[in-house]
Amino acid sequence: MVPVRTRQTTFAEITIQQYVDTLLPRELPKSNGKEDNAIKQRVILIQGRQESGKSNTARIIAQCLRQHYASGDVSVDVVPGEDFQFLFDSKWSHKPIQVKLIEDITDVKISDIVARDFFRIRHVMAARTGRRDGLCVLIFTLHSFYDMPISFRRDYDSLIIQSLPMGKSDLKFVEENITYEGVRVLQEAEAKDRIGIAVVTVRHHLRAIIHVPKATEKHRIDVVLEKLRLPFNFMKPRFP
Repeated sequence: MVPVRTRQTTFAEITIQQYVDTLLPRELPKSNGKEDNAIKQRVILIQGRQESGKSNTARIIAQCLRQHYASGDVSVDVVPGEDFQFLFDSKWSHKPIQVKLIEDITDVKISDIVARDFFRIRHVMAARTGRRDGLCVLIFTLHSFYDMPISFRRDYDSLIIQSLPMGKSDLKFVEENITYEGVRVLQEAEAKDRIGIAVVTVRHHLRAIIHVPKATEKHRIDVVLEKLRLPFNFMKPRFP
């Protein structure tokens, strides 16, 4: 384990819904025509050891997106990491909010063409949906940052650390992003066997602690999310 330094940072404790609302764009602009691609994108990396609940967290985030927007406007697809390349050629719905969950991108070999499409995901969404506005959210789960495609490690909007990695390079990467205080939070959670504690970052302007509830069934997380809703109603913008 990494020694805990005396320097500390205050971490707020927030709900998953608050985290998602912070991550999302404040508004989704309308396209001004065929040549104007107004699609926004967000990339989330969820790191943790086996059985740390990464897939559970990803599914709850997807459900939170349905809480933030109108549920009928959100499309969620799940694909294994080794099949990531097929995501770009598959059939996409016409919905304006596209959530793509890529489970376990660790040790997956990505061709230059697939890497190019990853950086062009806004244009891929436009081509697959026929839309020029909306939002594409890519959620990757992984065990090791240094065993995932390097291009993905360089271009993301948010990190969710669910357990401290064992490798020295990965641990250094985590330290640099969640600070020593974040490491201490996870160390204490593991020492006390507190399940579901995670540290999140959003574009370097938010570092916080979230508690991820354990869903009893992956396809029945709505019941769990009832307990996470904030005491006020979120605006749910509609799309044509």
